[in-house]
Amino acid sequence: MRDDVGGRLRLSILDHTPVSSGSTLGDAFWHSTRLAELAEQVGYERYWVAEHHNMPWLASSSPAVLVAHVAAPTTRLRVGSGGINASQLRAARGRRAVRHA
Repeated sequence: MRDDVGGRLRLSILDHTPVSSGSTLGDAFWHSTRLAELAEQVGYERYWVAEHHNMPWLASSSPAVLVAHVAAPTTRLRVGSGGINASQLRAARGRRAVRHA
């Protein structure tokens, strides 16, 4: 189904929240949050957080936490995670609580 967006291209970001060499997890969260703020300012509609485990170069092993952190300073950007395992039902409930309508 296609929404009428007045001829605008609807853009999204998929963020893996990389941890750069010499940086901390906090730095990665800061960069992702800043990217979400900039995305909202220039008109992006959605911001997706990837989920990866056992990869020290990615800070996205807990998408519900990252979604809440990234969504907090935004007002219009729809922030969420596209792939949460059934075993993480609690995280899915948390995602619904922080999702922007």
